[in-house]
Amino acid sequence: MSRRIPRPFAVGAPPTPGATPAPPGPAPGADGAAPSPQAASWYRLDAADRLVAVSSDWDRFALDNQGPGACAGAVLGRSLFDFVLGEPTRRLLELGLAQARRSGRRRTLAYRCDAPDRRRELRMVMTPLLGGSVLVEHRLVSSRTRAARTVQPSAAPAPAGWRRCSQCQRLQASDAAPWCEADAVGPSQWPAGQRLAVQEVVCPDCQARLPEEAVADAG
Repeated sequence: MSRRIPRPFAVGAPPTPGATPAPPGPAPGADGAAPSPQAASWYRLDAADRLVAVSSDWDRFALDNQGPGACAGAVLGRSLFDFVLGEPTRRLLELGLAQARRSGRRRTLAYRCDAPDRRRELRMVMTPLLGGSVLVEHRLVSSRTRAARTVQPSAAPAPAGWRRCSQCQRLQASDAAPWCEADAVGPSQWPAGQRLAVQEVVCPDCQARLPEEAVADAG
């Protein structure tokens, strides 16, 4: 993956959801549904999972975080999965979207989307529309400051063996090590000011939890 769009669901250093919520209004298109006032950002997918519309604050978030390559003009018309890091995260996204389309009801997934100096909890809400389209909203649940820690995510194994769960943002130092919060990693393993290389995966706890969440009505 060469670049990412602002928080398609699960991975990497995101924009700042909730900083300035997009004004509520209908997603462009005849089959559009109005995004929730709580949505920090949204995008609309067609039946083939191509991005066909995004929220009005999209480019600002992109320029603040990923650069011009993530602006609307660069992502519209492309598959959402061009921007998803790691096969486990891709499978969970595919599951949620498929369940929303099949059931005709909203689906929700809780996830973490941390910034280097903030812990953030969000909910992703997938609303099925006409013709197989899906409106995807990201709603900020909580945000609080923390000691600044920065990671460098990759789909490939990290040189030192570190992994990060794309959903709960916990870290694992090796196969035998427990999953832990970033704040629990000591300076001997993660020196202050150093970017930690991690492989993006989905931890066993989230693998067990998310399929159940995906089939629950978002309410």
